Amino acid sequence: MTMVIVLIFAAIAVSCSSEKKKEKQSVKEDQVIVIKNVEEGFSEDTTDVYTVDSGESAADEEDSDSKKREEILNKLKQVEGKSLRKDTGYIFVGDSRFVNMNTACGISKTDNLFMVAKIGEGYSWFKNTALQQIKRITASGLFKNWKVIICLGINDLENISKYTGKYEEIKDDYDLILVSVNPIDHYGNLSNQKIENFNASLKKLDIAYIDTFTILCETGYSTADGLHYNTNTSKKIYNGILSGILDLDADAFKNVGTGLDKASLSKKNSIQNDITAQNKYVPKTTESEEKLDPEEEMIKKFLESIGEYPTEESSGTSTEEASTAELPAEGVPTEGIPTEVIPTEVVPSEESPVQEQPTEQTPAAE
Repeated sequence: MTMVIVLIFAAIAVSCSSEKKKEKQSVKEDQVIVIKNVEEGFSEDTTDVYTVDSGESAADEEDSDSKKREEILNKLKQVEGKSLRKDTGYIFVGDSRFVNMNTACGISKTDNLFMVAKIGEGYSWFKNTALQQIKRITASGLFKNWKVIICLGINDLENISKYTGKYEEIKDDYDLILVSVNPIDHYGNLSNQKIENFNASLKKLDIAYIDTFTILCETGYSTADGLHYNTNTSKKIYNGILSGILDLDADAFKNVGTGLDKASLSKKNSIQNDITAQNKYVPKTTESEEKLDPEEEMIKKFLESIGEYPTEESSGTSTEEASTAELPAEGVPTEGIPTEVIPTEVVPSEESPVQEQPTEQTPAAE
């Protein structure tokens, strides 16, 4: 991959800021290093962004930042490839970012992991549809213990009070784990400050919380369009969630349980396929002509990049056919994974960022 490095010195209006950066109020300007990555086969450049604070103590701060970054990366490496305990079912609930993460990590192909996610959705979908799907999964009897991992809000940050109210309402019914909304590089009128404000409200709840926002800000993240993450960053987020689960439960990776038997696995796959079909993205066309509007075009590019855009062939499969289709023993096929489109963040990777095929996506308004 050919890399062209452009150094830009500018005042930072909106940046991905951690608690550490907030304390550095005296620093007026940052040195911003923008690394454009051009990978063979890419239709567009992707951009990685890192910020380095300037000032008299720049060397000490850089050393401290480097140590913190290494600590986080080492922690993520410890959980990479680990399997969550088999006597517990884990339900991941989210938008397109979780769709993307599912594609990168094969989450729903694991027998005790479920994916409930839909492109472009937010609070209304969570309240009216996702909660019913979660209830169906937990009522299946496949596992005695369940954990529900939720990452929603990038499409409707303004609904924070509705989210917090609903989480408080259901926290006695489910073992909830909330995941931070993660940073963007640039996208419409969204800003990382707005995202941090949203996350601050989540942290105040008496509910388990995993801060992947800070992980990305400290270690770097990459996107192709300012919103959607590449594969490496999606994997980093998943490992960040696993690491957070381990912090909450020291026995999270304990080798307990034997997994599902053949009949139970078939039942699991059937439920997952039904939910995937219900959450399937359907392209919208303009009334006057059979073509996609600009927002839908962005969603199409995102879905094509992860192999999830419906073709004439795939769209001919009915919901009933999708739910009864026989699955391979290891889990749900890629075509049946639930797809969601939500503003995806831009990801500067670590030392050698590897960019995925650029994808574009538009946040769906409530």
